[in-house]
Amino acid sequence: MRGVRLTAIILALALSMGLDWAALQAVAWTRMLAGFSQSMPIGQAITQTLDGLHPCTLCLAIRRGREAERKTSSPITLENQVKLEFDLPVAPLSLFLTAPKADSFPASDAFSTRSHAPPKPRPRARPIA
Repeated sequence: MRGVRLTAIILALALSMGLDWAALQAVAWTRMLAGFSQSMPIGQAITQTLDGLHPCTLCLAIRRGREAERKTSSPITLENQVKLEFDLPVAPLSLFLTAPKADSFPASDAFSTRSHAPPKPRPRARPIA
């Protein structure tokens, strides 16, 4: 059940981003490449497929569909948009911008004297020859 929901979400996202036109265009290019490669070398077939000068009927239909979709979609204007403003309090920001006071750090000579010697390292095992 979870896989069905995830697939539906991915499909809805892909359609909202316009990936349906990209998928159709990929199908059209694949069909064109297969057709052109039967009558010419593969390099020339790829060039002729992707140059845009030799569109197939599916490519022309995709172009008309995209143009119709652009014309029917309403342009985004400032009246249609909702402006979201997030006001942050000033207090947390001022904590990062203020310099610490000099008396908040201990004196530098407090770390220079030790009350005991540092621990000695453990003896290492000799390598076996």
